[in-house]
Amino acid sequence: MAMLIPTMIQAAGTFSTWMATSGVGAALTAGSAAIGTVGAIQQGNAAMKSARYQNALAEKRADEERATASKKTAEMVRRGKLVASRARAVGAASGGGVDVDLAGDLEEETQRNALNAIWEGENRAQDLEQQGAEALYEGKNKKRASVIQAGTTLLSGAAGMSRYAPAAPVT
Repeated sequence: MAMLIPTMIQAAGTFSTWMATSGVGAALTAGSAAIGTVGAIQQGNAAMKSARYQNALAEKRADEERATASKKTAEMVRRGKLVASRARAVGAASGGGVDVDLAGDLEEETQRNALNAIWEGENRAQDLEQQGAEALYEGKNKKRASVIQAGTTLLSGAAGMSRYAPAAPVT
Protein backbone atom coordinates (compact mmCIF):
# COMPACT_ATOMS: atom_id res chain seq x y z
CA MET A 1 0.00 0.00 0.00
CA ALA A 2 2.83 2.39 0.85
CA MET A 3 4.32 1.87 -2.60
CA LEU A 4 0.96 2.51 -4.23
CA ILE A 5 0.50 6.00 -2.76
CA PRO A 6 3.44 7.67 -4.60
CA THR A 7 2.26 6.07 -7.84
CA MET A 8 -1.28 7.44 -7.26
CA ILE A 9 0.10 10.91 -6.52
CA GLN A 10 2.19 10.81 -9.70
CA ALA A 11 -0.83 9.65 -11.72
CA ALA A 12 -3.00 12.40 -10.27
CA GLY A 13 -0.35 14.97 -11.13
CA THR A 14 -0.11 13.63 -14.68
CA PHE A 15 -3.91 13.69 -15.02
CA SER A 16 -4.20 17.27 -13.80
CA THR A 17 -1.42 18.34 -16.15
CA TRP A 18 -3.21 16.64 -19.03
CA MET A 19 -6.51 18.35 -18.02
CA ALA A 20 -4.80 21.73 -17.94
CA THR A 21 -2.97 21.37 -21.24
CA SER A 22 -5.59 19.53 -23.29
CA GLY A 23 -8.44 22.02 -22.78
CA VAL A 24 -10.71 19.29 -21.42
CA GLY A 25 -10.67 20.85 -17.96
CA ALA A 26 -11.66 24.25 -19.35
CA ALA A 27 -14.43 22.67 -21.39
CA LEU A 28 -15.75 20.72 -18.42
CA THR A 29 -15.64 23.82 -16.22
CA ALA A 30 -17.47 25.89 -18.86
CA GLY A 31 -20.05 23.15 -19.40
CA SER A 32 -20.67 22.80 -15.69
CA ALA A 33 -21.11 26.55 -15.31
CA ALA A 34 -23.53 26.67 -18.24
CA ILE A 35 -25.64 23.78 -16.92
CA GLY A 36 -25.67 25.29 -13.41
CA THR A 37 -26.72 28.66 -14.79
CA VAL A 38 -29.55 27.23 -16.88
CA GLY A 39 -30.67 25.05 -13.97
CA ALA A 40 -30.80 28.01 -11.59
CA ILE A 41 -32.85 30.07 -14.04
CA GLN A 42 -35.24 27.15 -14.67
CA GLN A 43 -35.76 26.73 -10.92
CA GLY A 44 -36.71 30.39 -10.65
CA ASN A 45 -39.10 30.14 -13.60
CA ALA A 46 -40.71 27.02 -12.11
CA ALA A 47 -41.12 28.76 -8.74
CA MET A 48 -42.78 31.74 -10.43
CA LYS A 49 -45.09 29.48 -12.46
CA SER A 50 -46.11 27.66 -9.28
CA ALA A 51 -46.72 30.98 -7.50
CA ARG A 52 -48.96 32.20 -10.31
CA TYR A 53 -50.93 28.95 -10.15
CA GLN A 54 -51.31 29.22 -6.35
CA ASN A 55 -52.47 32.82 -6.73
CA ALA A 56 -55.03 31.86 -9.39
CA LEU A 57 -56.38 29.10 -7.14
CA ALA A 58 -56.63 31.49 -4.21
CA GLU A 59 -58.51 34.05 -6.33
CA LYS A 60 -60.90 31.35 -7.55
CA ARG A 61 -61.57 30.20 -3.98
CA ALA A 62 -62.10 33.83 -2.92
CA ASP A 63 -64.70 34.28 -5.66
CA GLU A 64 -66.38 31.06 -4.54
CA GLU A 65 -66.46 32.31 -0.92
CA ARG A 66 -68.13 35.53 -2.04
CA ALA A 67 -70.68 33.62 -4.11
CA THR A 68 -71.43 31.28 -1.21
CA ALA A 69 -71.87 34.24 1.15
CA SER A 70 -74.19 35.92 -1.34
CA LYS A 71 -76.29 32.77 -1.69
CA LYS A 72 -76.39 32.33 2.09
CA THR A 73 -77.47 35.96 2.51
CA ALA A 74 -80.26 35.59 -0.04
CA GLU A 75 -81.48 32.46 1.76
CA MET A 76 -81.45 34.28 5.13
CA VAL A 77 -83.45 37.17 3.69
CA ARG A 78 -85.94 34.72 2.14
CA ARG A 79 -86.39 32.88 5.45
CA GLY A 80 -86.71 36.17 7.32
CA LYS A 81 -89.52 37.22 4.99
CA LEU A 82 -91.25 33.89 5.49
CA VAL A 83 -91.04 34.23 9.29
CA ALA A 84 -92.38 37.80 9.11
CA SER A 85 -95.19 36.67 6.81
CA ARG A 86 -96.05 33.82 9.15
CA ALA A 87 -96.09 36.22 12.12
CA ARG A 88 -98.51 38.53 10.26
CA ALA A 89 -100.74 35.59 9.33
CA VAL A 90 -100.84 34.27 12.89
CA GLY A 91 -101.60 37.76 14.21
CA ALA A 92 -104.39 38.30 11.69
CA ALA A 93 -105.86 34.85 12.34
CA SER A 94 -105.99 35.51 16.05
CA GLY A 95 -107.74 38.81 15.48
CA GLY A 96 -105.00 40.74 17.22
CA GLY A 97 -103.39 42.19 14.11
CA VAL A 98 -99.69 42.66 13.54
CA ASP A 99 -97.33 43.01 16.48
CA VAL A 100 -95.24 45.96 15.26
CA ASP A 101 -92.46 45.35 17.78
CA LEU A 102 -92.18 41.69 16.78
CA ALA A 103 -92.20 42.56 13.08
CA GLY A 104 -89.45 45.13 13.62
CA ASP A 105 -87.38 42.68 15.66
CA LEU A 106 -87.73 40.00 12.98
CA GLU A 107 -86.67 42.41 10.24
CA GLU A 108 -83.72 43.66 12.29
CA GLU A 109 -82.56 40.11 13.06
CA THR A 110 -82.84 39.14 9.40
CA GLN A 111 -80.80 42.18 8.35
CA ARG A 112 -78.15 41.52 11.00
CA ASN A 113 -77.80 37.85 9.95
CA ALA A 114 -77.56 38.81 6.27
CA LEU A 115 -74.89 41.43 6.89
CA ASN A 116 -72.97 39.03 9.11
CA ALA A 117 -73.00 36.36 6.38
CA ILE A 118 -71.68 38.88 3.84
CA TRP A 119 -68.98 40.03 6.27
CA GLU A 120 -67.85 36.47 7.05
CA GLY A 121 -67.68 35.54 3.36
CA GLU A 122 -65.76 38.69 2.47
CA ASN A 123 -63.36 38.11 5.35
CA ARG A 124 -62.62 34.54 4.17
CA ALA A 125 -62.26 35.77 0.58
CA GLN A 126 -59.75 38.45 1.61
CA ASP A 127 -57.75 35.87 3.57
CA LEU A 128 -57.56 33.69 0.45
CA GLU A 129 -56.52 36.64 -1.71
CA GLN A 130 -53.80 37.45 0.81
CA GLN A 131 -52.51 33.87 0.59
CA GLY A 132 -52.36 34.22 -3.19
CA ALA A 133 -50.49 37.51 -2.94
CA GLU A 134 -48.02 35.91 -0.52
CA ALA A 135 -47.46 33.04 -2.98
CA LEU A 136 -46.70 35.56 -5.74
CA TYR A 137 -44.32 37.48 -3.49
CA GLU A 138 -42.49 34.27 -2.58
CA GLY A 139 -42.32 33.24 -6.24
CA LYS A 140 -40.82 36.60 -7.24
CA ASN A 141 -38.23 36.30 -4.48
CA LYS A 142 -37.32 32.77 -5.57
CA LYS A 143 -36.99 33.91 -9.18
CA ARG A 144 -34.75 36.81 -8.11
CA ALA A 145 -32.65 34.41 -6.03
CA SER A 146 -32.31 32.07 -9.01
CA VAL A 147 -30.97 34.89 -11.18
CA ILE A 148 -28.42 35.71 -8.49
CA GLN A 149 -27.50 32.01 -8.24
CA ALA A 150 -27.11 31.86 -12.03
CA GLY A 151 -24.74 34.83 -11.93
CA THR A 152 -22.77 33.27 -9.11
CA THR A 153 -22.48 30.01 -11.04
CA LEU A 154 -21.26 31.83 -14.14
CA LEU A 155 -18.66 33.77 -12.18
CA SER A 156 -17.48 30.63 -10.40
CA GLY A 157 -17.16 28.89 -13.75
CA ALA A 158 -15.18 31.78 -15.19
CA ALA A 159 -12.90 31.77 -12.16
CA GLY A 160 -12.44 28.00 -12.50
CA MET A 161 -11.56 28.35 -16.18
CA SER A 162 -8.78 30.76 -15.30
CA ARG A 163 -6.83 27.78 -13.94
CA TYR A 164 -6.59 26.49 -17.46
CA ALA A 165 -5.33 29.71 -19.05
CA PRO A 166 -1.86 29.40 -20.54
CA ALA A 167 0.85 30.81 -18.38
CA ALA A 168 2.35 34.07 -19.54
CA PRO A 169 5.88 33.66 -20.85
CA VAL A 170 8.55 34.84 -18.46
CA THR A 171 10.71 37.54 -20.00
